[in-house]
Amino acid sequence: MTKTKLTLLIALKSFLAATIAMAISLYISLLTLPFPSIFDPDKNPNPPILWSRLFITWTGILLIIGLVAILKNKFVSKQTTSNDSTTPVQPLLSAWVIFLMVSIPSGLLTMRITSIFSSSLRSHINYHMTDALNFNDPATLIWLLVIADIKDGRPLVNQAIQSNSEDCIKVLDLVGFSIPKESLPLLMIQGASTGNNNMIKLMMDYGIDVNLQTSYGQTPLISATEQEKLATIEFLIKSGANINLTPKNSYPALIVALLNDNNEILKTMVKAGADVKTCKIQKEFSLSSKVPNENGEKSILMLPADSLALMLAAASANSEAVKILLSAGVSPNETNSINYTALMYAKASGCIECQQALTEAGAK
Repeated sequence: MTKTKLTLLIALKSFLAATIAMAISLYISLLTLPFPSIFDPDKNPNPPILWSRLFITWTGILLIIGLVAILKNKFVSKQTTSNDSTTPVQPLLSAWVIFLMVSIPSGLLTMRITSIFSSSLRSHINYHMTDALNFNDPATLIWLLVIADIKDGRPLVNQAIQSNSEDCIKVLDLVGFSIPKESLPLLMIQGASTGNNNMIKLMMDYGIDVNLQTSYGQTPLISATEQEKLATIEFLIKSGANINLTPKNSYPALIVALLNDNNEILKTMVKAGADVKTCKIQKEFSLSSKVPNENGEKSILMLPADSLALMLAAASANSEAVKILLSAGVSPNETNSINYTALMYAKASGCIECQQALTEAGAK
C-alpha cells in the first residue's frame, strides 16, 4: 500500500470515528446541561461561558484521536511487492491535518441537521445563544450560529442591543443580521452611559457622530458624565467630543459634573478646555443648603437658568470645585438674573471654605 493511499485511509477512518463521536457527545452534552441556565447568577453574575470550554475540549479530543490513529498505523508493517520484503510504511502527517480540517465542520453540520428534528436540542441552543449575547461572548455565538437554524435574526440583534454586546453585534452583522439604522444612536448613548468604549468606537465606525444629540438633550459625553464614567469621558474627548456642547433640553456636561460633585471629572473637563468662564446651567435648578440656619432649617437655594458654574459650586458647598474654577480664571463677581453672586450662594449654603476661597480671589 502506498503512502498516499494509507494516508487517505487513515484520514477516512479517523474522520468517520471522530464525526460520530463528536456528534453523539455534543448531543448528549447539550441535553444534559442544566436547563434553563448553566450559571448561578447569585454566586457569579458574570461567569465565563461554558460553551467555549466545551468546544475546546472536544477539539482536544479530536486531536488525541487523530494522533492515536497515526501512532497506531505508524508501526504496522505493510507488505510491499519490491524484493518480496516487508517494510514499514510511514503514514504522512497530512492525515492528521486532513482529519482535523474535515471532522470538526462535519460534526457541526451533523449537529445542525440533528437540531432540525430535535425540539429539545433547539431549545438548549437558543437559550445558550442568549447567554452568549448577554455576556458578549462572540466565540460561543459563532459556533452556535453554525449549528442553529436561524431564519429571523431580529430577536438576536435586539438582544445584543439590550445587552450592549459590541462584539456579538459585529458577528451578527457579519453573517447578515444587520442592526437597524434607527438603533445606532441609541447604542452610542448606551455605550457612553455604561462605559463601553468599544461600543462607542463601533458606532463611530458605522458613521454615528460622537456629538449626536437626542430629542431629550442627551449626548454621549453628557451620558457618560451623568454615570460618572471618567475613562469614557476621556475617550470621548480624545475622539472629538465637543466638551462645550449645550443641548437645549439638558445641562452642559460641566454642569452635570458639578451636580454629581465629581471633582475628578471637573478637573478633566477644565484641562480639556471646557469654557468654565461662561458655562451656565441652562435650566432653573434648586437645592437645599447643606448647613441649617439658626432655626435648624435648611433653606432652599434657587439658581436661575443663567447662573454660572461657579455659582452652582458655591451653592453646592463644594469648596474644591470652587477652587478649581477660580484657578481656571473664573471671575468671582459675576451675577445672575436675580443679582446673586457666587459669594452670596456660598454664604447661603453655609460653606465657610467657599467663602474664604472667593474672598481671597477678590469677591465682594
